[in-house]
Amino acid sequence: MTLERLITIVSHNAPDTPAKFLLMKPMTYQELSEALSTRESSPVTTLVFVPIPYPHYRLPREGELISPWTRSTFTIPLQEGLMLTVVRTLTGDKTKVFKYSELNRSSGTMEEILSPLLRRDTLVIRSIQACSTGSDIRSNIFSIQDLKSINTFPTIAFIDTIDDYPKFLTRISSTASRPIKVLGTFAEKLIEKASISDVAPLQKIHIARGAFHLIASAAGAKQTTGLNEEQLADILELEGLLSDIEECIGLDQYDAAKDAIERLFYQLCEDRPGAFEVRCSYDKFVEFKYIDGGAASQFALKAHELEEPPSMGLSQLFECAIIIY
Repeated sequence: MTLERLITIVSHNAPDTPAKFLLMKPMTYQELSEALSTRESSPVTTLVFVPIPYPHYRLPREGELISPWTRSTFTIPLQEGLMLTVVRTLTGDKTKVFKYSELNRSSGTMEEILSPLLRRDTLVIRSIQACSTGSDIRSNIFSIQDLKSINTFPTIAFIDTIDDYPKFLTRISSTASRPIKVLGTFAEKLIEKASISDVAPLQKIHIARGAFHLIASAAGAKQTTGLNEEQLADILELEGLLSDIEECIGLDQYDAAKDAIERLFYQLCEDRPGAFEVRCSYDKFVEFKYIDGGAASQFALKAHELEEPPSMGLSQLFECAIIIY
Protein backbone atom coordinates (compact mmCIF):
# COMPACT_ATOMS: atom_id res chain seq x y z
CA MET A 1 0.00 0.00 0.00
CA THR A 2 1.36 3.45 -0.89
CA LEU A 3 1.82 6.04 1.82
CA GLU A 4 -0.08 8.67 -0.17
CA ARG A 5 -3.81 7.98 0.18
CA LEU A 6 -7.15 9.63 0.77
CA ILE A 7 -9.15 9.17 3.95
CA THR A 8 -12.71 10.29 4.62
CA ILE A 9 -13.27 12.97 7.27
CA VAL A 10 -16.76 13.01 8.78
CA SER A 11 -17.63 16.11 10.79
CA HIS A 12 -20.13 16.07 13.67
CA ASN A 13 -22.03 19.03 12.23
CA ALA A 14 -22.15 17.73 8.62
CA PRO A 15 -22.15 13.91 8.79
CA ASP A 16 -23.91 13.53 5.44
CA THR A 17 -21.30 15.54 3.53
CA PRO A 18 -17.90 14.02 4.39
CA ALA A 19 -14.69 15.58 3.15
CA LYS A 20 -11.48 13.97 1.88
CA PHE A 21 -7.99 14.46 3.28
CA LEU A 22 -4.82 13.39 1.48
CA LEU A 23 -2.29 11.68 3.73
CA MET A 24 1.13 12.36 2.23
CA LYS A 25 3.12 10.53 4.94
CA PRO A 26 2.60 8.52 8.14
CA MET A 27 0.69 10.81 10.48
CA THR A 28 -0.58 10.74 14.05
CA TYR A 29 -4.17 11.55 14.93
CA GLN A 30 -2.91 14.63 16.77
CA GLU A 31 -1.15 15.86 13.63
CA LEU A 32 -4.29 15.26 11.60
CA SER A 33 -6.35 17.18 14.18
CA GLU A 34 -3.94 20.11 13.95
CA ALA A 35 -4.09 20.10 10.14
CA LEU A 36 -7.89 19.97 10.13
CA SER A 37 -8.11 22.68 12.81
CA THR A 38 -6.03 24.96 10.60
CA ARG A 39 -8.16 24.16 7.56
CA GLU A 40 -11.44 24.69 9.43
CA SER A 41 -10.17 27.68 11.44
CA SER A 42 -11.45 26.05 14.65
CA PRO A 43 -9.92 23.43 16.96
CA VAL A 44 -11.16 19.86 16.47
CA THR A 45 -10.31 16.42 17.82
CA THR A 46 -9.97 13.53 15.39
CA LEU A 47 -11.38 10.27 16.74
CA VAL A 48 -10.28 6.68 16.09
CA PHE A 49 -12.83 4.38 14.45
CA VAL A 50 -13.04 0.89 15.99
CA PRO A 51 -15.22 -1.24 13.67
CA ILE A 52 -15.68 -4.43 15.73
CA PRO A 53 -17.11 -6.02 17.74
CA TYR A 54 -19.27 -2.97 18.56
CA PRO A 55 -18.42 -0.07 16.24
CA HIS A 56 -17.51 3.15 17.99
CA TYR A 57 -15.21 6.15 17.96
CA ARG A 58 -12.69 6.69 20.78
CA LEU A 59 -10.13 9.34 21.67
CA PRO A 60 -6.67 8.64 20.23
CA ARG A 61 -3.80 7.65 22.49
CA GLU A 62 -0.87 10.07 22.69
CA GLY A 63 1.27 9.71 19.59
CA GLU A 64 -1.06 7.14 18.02
CA LEU A 65 -0.43 6.71 14.30
CA ILE A 66 -3.22 6.44 11.77
CA SER A 67 -3.08 2.80 10.71
CA PRO A 68 -2.39 1.92 7.05
CA TRP A 69 -5.89 0.46 6.62
CA THR A 70 -7.83 3.31 8.25
CA ARG A 71 -10.28 4.72 5.70
CA SER A 72 -12.32 7.23 7.69
CA THR A 73 -12.41 9.20 10.89
CA PHE A 74 -14.81 11.45 12.78
CA THR A 75 -14.09 14.93 14.10
CA ILE A 76 -15.67 16.81 16.98
CA PRO A 77 -14.91 20.34 18.23
CA LEU A 78 -12.83 20.73 21.36
CA GLN A 79 -14.58 21.59 24.63
CA GLU A 80 -18.13 21.58 23.32
CA GLY A 81 -19.48 18.84 25.55
CA LEU A 82 -20.52 16.18 23.04
CA MET A 83 -21.34 12.49 23.34
CA LEU A 84 -21.78 9.95 20.57
CA THR A 85 -23.75 6.78 20.05
CA VAL A 86 -23.40 4.44 17.10
CA VAL A 87 -26.82 3.28 15.93
CA ARG A 88 -27.17 0.21 13.72
CA THR A 89 -29.99 0.67 11.20
CA LEU A 90 -31.03 -1.19 8.07
CA THR A 91 -28.89 1.17 5.99
CA GLY A 92 -25.72 1.10 8.08
CA ASP A 93 -24.04 2.12 11.32
CA LYS A 94 -24.95 5.77 11.93
CA THR A 95 -23.21 8.07 14.40
CA LYS A 96 -25.54 10.23 16.51
CA VAL A 97 -24.20 13.25 18.35
CA PHE A 98 -25.73 14.62 21.56
CA LYS A 99 -24.82 17.67 23.63
CA TYR A 100 -24.34 17.34 27.39
CA SER A 101 -26.83 20.16 27.83
CA GLU A 102 -29.39 18.18 25.86
CA LEU A 103 -29.08 15.20 28.20
CA ASN A 104 -28.03 16.62 31.55
CA ARG A 105 -31.51 17.97 32.34
CA SER A 106 -32.96 14.46 32.33
CA SER A 107 -32.78 11.51 34.72
CA GLY A 108 -33.58 7.85 34.14
CA THR A 109 -32.15 4.74 32.52
CA MET A 110 -30.08 4.73 29.34
CA GLU A 111 -33.11 3.52 27.39
CA GLU A 112 -35.42 6.18 28.87
CA ILE A 113 -32.97 8.97 28.03
CA LEU A 114 -31.92 7.81 24.54
CA SER A 115 -35.22 6.47 23.17
CA PRO A 116 -36.92 9.87 22.74
CA LEU A 117 -33.87 11.19 20.89
CA LEU A 118 -33.97 8.26 18.44
CA ARG A 119 -37.72 8.46 17.85
CA ARG A 120 -37.04 11.53 15.78
CA ASP A 121 -35.73 9.09 13.19
CA THR A 122 -38.54 6.55 13.83
CA LEU A 123 -36.03 4.04 15.21
CA VAL A 124 -37.00 1.37 17.74
CA ILE A 125 -34.26 0.26 20.14
CA ARG A 126 -33.57 -3.49 20.20
CA SER A 127 -30.52 -3.34 22.47
CA ILE A 128 -28.13 -0.84 24.07
CA GLN A 129 -24.64 -2.22 24.63
CA ALA A 130 -21.39 -1.00 26.12
CA CYS A 131 -18.95 -0.72 23.20
CA SER A 132 -16.01 -2.17 25.15
CA THR A 133 -17.72 -5.23 26.65
CA GLY A 134 -21.00 -5.79 24.79
CA SER A 135 -22.87 -5.89 28.09
CA ASP A 136 -26.51 -4.79 28.06
CA ILE A 137 -26.74 -1.32 29.62
CA ARG A 138 -30.26 -0.31 28.65
CA SER A 139 -31.36 -0.49 32.31
CA ASN A 140 -28.28 1.33 33.67
CA ILE A 141 -28.93 4.71 35.25
CA PHE A 142 -27.82 7.45 32.88
CA SER A 143 -24.92 9.39 34.42
CA ILE A 144 -22.78 11.76 32.39
CA GLN A 145 -19.95 11.61 34.94
CA ASP A 146 -19.86 7.79 34.82
CA LEU A 147 -20.00 7.77 31.03
CA LYS A 148 -17.06 10.18 30.78
CA SER A 149 -14.87 7.60 32.52
CA ILE A 150 -15.42 4.71 30.06
CA ASN A 151 -12.58 3.82 27.67
CA THR A 152 -14.71 4.27 24.54
CA PHE A 153 -15.66 7.87 25.39
CA PRO A 154 -16.95 10.05 23.71
CA THR A 155 -18.96 7.09 22.31
CA ILE A 156 -21.22 6.05 25.17
CA ALA A 157 -23.13 3.13 23.62
CA PHE A 158 -23.83 0.95 20.61
CA ILE A 159 -27.55 0.82 19.82
CA ASP A 160 -29.02 -1.91 17.64
CA THR A 161 -32.36 -1.23 15.94
CA ILE A 162 -32.62 -4.15 13.49
CA ASP A 163 -33.67 -7.79 13.91
CA ASP A 164 -32.36 -9.55 10.80
CA TYR A 165 -28.83 -8.75 9.69
CA PRO A 166 -28.06 -8.45 5.96
CA LYS A 167 -26.19 -11.19 4.09
CA PHE A 168 -23.15 -11.08 1.82
CA LEU A 169 -23.56 -10.45 -1.90
CA THR A 170 -22.73 -13.46 -4.06
CA ARG A 171 -22.78 -11.90 -7.53
CA ILE A 172 -21.08 -8.97 -9.20
CA SER A 173 -23.06 -6.55 -11.36
CA SER A 174 -22.77 -7.09 -15.10
CA THR A 175 -22.07 -3.36 -15.45
CA ALA A 176 -19.03 -3.48 -13.17
CA SER A 177 -15.68 -2.34 -14.52
CA ARG A 178 -13.26 -4.94 -15.85
CA PRO A 179 -10.81 -4.51 -12.92
CA ILE A 180 -13.65 -5.22 -10.47
CA LYS A 181 -14.67 -8.34 -12.39
CA VAL A 182 -11.06 -9.55 -12.35
CA LEU A 183 -10.92 -9.04 -8.59
CA GLY A 184 -14.20 -10.90 -8.22
CA THR A 185 -12.77 -13.90 -10.07
CA PHE A 186 -9.69 -13.76 -7.82
CA ALA A 187 -11.92 -13.74 -4.71
CA GLU A 188 -13.96 -16.69 -5.98
CA LYS A 189 -10.75 -18.71 -6.41
CA LEU A 190 -9.74 -17.79 -2.85
CA ILE A 191 -13.08 -19.10 -1.53
CA GLU A 192 -12.36 -22.39 -3.30
CA LYS A 193 -8.83 -22.55 -1.87
CA ALA A 194 -10.10 -21.77 1.63
CA SER A 195 -12.66 -24.57 1.42
CA ILE A 196 -9.90 -27.19 1.12
CA SER A 197 -7.55 -25.67 3.70
CA ASP A 198 -6.42 -27.96 6.51
CA VAL A 199 -6.23 -25.07 9.01
CA ALA A 200 -9.09 -22.76 10.11
CA PRO A 201 -11.13 -23.42 6.94
CA LEU A 202 -14.36 -21.84 8.19
CA GLN A 203 -12.70 -18.55 9.12
CA LYS A 204 -10.73 -18.49 5.87
CA ILE A 205 -13.89 -19.10 3.85
CA HIS A 206 -15.60 -16.31 5.77
CA ILE A 207 -12.93 -13.66 5.12
CA ALA A 208 -12.71 -14.70 1.45
CA ARG A 209 -16.49 -14.39 1.12
CA GLY A 210 -16.33 -11.05 2.95
CA ALA A 211 -13.75 -9.81 0.45
CA PHE A 212 -15.93 -10.92 -2.47
CA HIS A 213 -18.83 -9.01 -0.89
CA LEU A 214 -16.70 -5.83 -0.70
CA ILE A 215 -15.82 -6.20 -4.36
CA ALA A 216 -19.45 -6.79 -5.34
CA SER A 217 -20.49 -3.77 -3.25
CA ALA A 218 -17.86 -1.59 -4.91
CA ALA A 219 -19.10 -2.67 -8.33
CA GLY A 220 -22.22 -0.54 -8.05
CA ALA A 221 -20.15 2.64 -7.85
CA LYS A 222 -17.49 1.63 -10.36
CA GLN A 223 -19.04 1.31 -13.80
CA THR A 224 -17.35 0.25 -17.02
CA THR A 225 -16.19 3.78 -17.83
CA GLY A 226 -14.98 6.84 -16.02
CA LEU A 227 -12.88 5.35 -13.20
CA ASN A 228 -11.33 8.25 -11.32
CA GLU A 229 -8.08 8.29 -9.37
CA GLU A 230 -9.75 7.56 -6.04
CA GLN A 231 -11.67 4.58 -7.44
CA LEU A 232 -8.51 3.17 -8.96
CA ALA A 233 -6.80 3.53 -5.58
CA ASP A 234 -9.69 1.62 -3.98
CA ILE A 235 -9.27 -1.18 -6.55
CA LEU A 236 -5.55 -1.40 -5.79
CA GLU A 237 -6.32 -1.54 -2.07
CA LEU A 238 -8.81 -4.38 -2.59
CA GLU A 239 -6.24 -6.19 -4.73
CA GLY A 240 -3.70 -5.89 -1.91
CA LEU A 241 -6.26 -7.18 0.57
CA LEU A 242 -6.95 -10.21 -1.62
CA SER A 243 -3.22 -10.93 -1.86
CA ASP A 244 -2.97 -10.85 1.93
CA ILE A 245 -5.95 -13.22 2.20
CA GLU A 246 -4.31 -15.59 -0.30
CA GLU A 247 -1.15 -15.63 1.81
CA CYS A 248 -3.23 -16.24 4.94
CA ILE A 249 -5.06 -19.17 3.34
CA GLY A 250 -1.67 -20.80 2.73
CA LEU A 251 -0.71 -20.72 6.43
CA ASP A 252 -0.64 -24.22 7.89
CA GLN A 253 -0.12 -23.40 11.59
CA TYR A 254 -3.31 -22.54 13.47
CA ASP A 255 -1.90 -19.84 15.77
CA ALA A 256 -0.29 -17.95 12.89
CA ALA A 257 -3.40 -18.36 10.74
CA LYS A 258 -5.70 -17.22 13.56
CA ASP A 259 -3.75 -13.97 14.11
CA ALA A 260 -3.67 -13.21 10.38
CA ILE A 261 -7.38 -13.97 9.98
CA GLU A 262 -8.34 -11.64 12.84
CA ARG A 263 -6.26 -8.82 11.38
CA LEU A 264 -7.78 -9.33 7.92
CA PHE A 265 -11.34 -9.50 9.23
CA TYR A 266 -10.72 -6.21 11.06
CA GLN A 267 -9.53 -4.64 7.79
CA LEU A 268 -12.61 -5.93 5.97
CA CYS A 269 -14.76 -4.09 8.53
CA GLU A 270 -13.15 -0.69 7.96
CA ASP A 271 -15.42 1.98 6.48
CA ARG A 272 -15.94 1.25 2.76
CA PRO A 273 -18.83 0.05 0.54
CA GLY A 274 -20.01 -3.32 1.86
CA ALA A 275 -18.18 -3.14 5.20
CA PHE A 276 -21.44 -2.73 7.12
CA GLU A 277 -22.57 -6.24 6.17
CA VAL A 278 -19.16 -7.64 7.09
CA ARG A 279 -19.36 -5.98 10.52
CA CYS A 280 -22.83 -7.46 10.95
CA SER A 281 -21.30 -10.93 10.41
CA TYR A 282 -19.08 -10.61 13.50
CA ASP A 283 -21.08 -13.12 15.58
CA LYS A 284 -20.88 -15.63 12.73
CA PHE A 285 -17.13 -15.04 12.49
CA VAL A 286 -16.75 -15.75 16.22
CA GLU A 287 -18.77 -18.95 15.83
CA PHE A 288 -16.47 -20.11 13.04
CA LYS A 289 -13.46 -19.22 15.18
CA TYR A 290 -14.81 -21.41 17.99
CA ILE A 291 -15.42 -24.37 15.63
CA ASP A 292 -12.03 -24.02 13.91
CA GLY A 293 -10.27 -23.74 17.25
CA GLY A 294 -11.97 -26.88 18.54
CA ALA A 295 -11.00 -28.78 15.40
CA ALA A 296 -7.39 -27.59 15.71
CA SER A 297 -7.23 -28.75 19.34
CA GLN A 298 -8.59 -32.19 18.43
CA PHE A 299 -6.13 -32.41 15.52
CA ALA A 300 -3.18 -31.58 17.79
CA LEU A 301 -4.29 -34.17 20.35
CA LYS A 302 -4.69 -36.94 17.75
CA ALA A 303 -1.41 -36.02 16.05
CA HIS A 304 0.32 -36.44 19.42
CA GLU A 305 -1.24 -39.89 19.92
CA LEU A 306 -0.83 -41.27 16.38
CA GLU A 307 2.20 -41.80 14.19
CA GLU A 308 0.51 -40.33 11.12
CA PRO A 309 -1.37 -36.97 11.08
CA PRO A 310 -5.15 -37.48 11.27
CA SER A 311 -7.80 -35.87 9.10
CA MET A 312 -9.30 -32.72 10.61
CA GLY A 313 -12.77 -33.73 9.46
CA LEU A 314 -12.96 -30.99 6.84
CA SER A 315 -16.10 -32.45 5.28
CA GLN A 316 -17.94 -32.05 8.59
CA LEU A 317 -16.61 -28.50 8.98
CA PHE A 318 -17.65 -27.59 5.45
CA GLU A 319 -21.15 -28.99 6.09
CA CYS A 320 -21.25 -26.79 9.21
CA ALA A 321 -20.32 -23.73 7.13
CA ILE A 322 -23.16 -24.43 4.71
CA ILE A 323 -25.65 -24.81 7.57
CA ILE A 324 -24.57 -21.57 9.29
CA TYR A 325 -24.60 -19.54 6.06
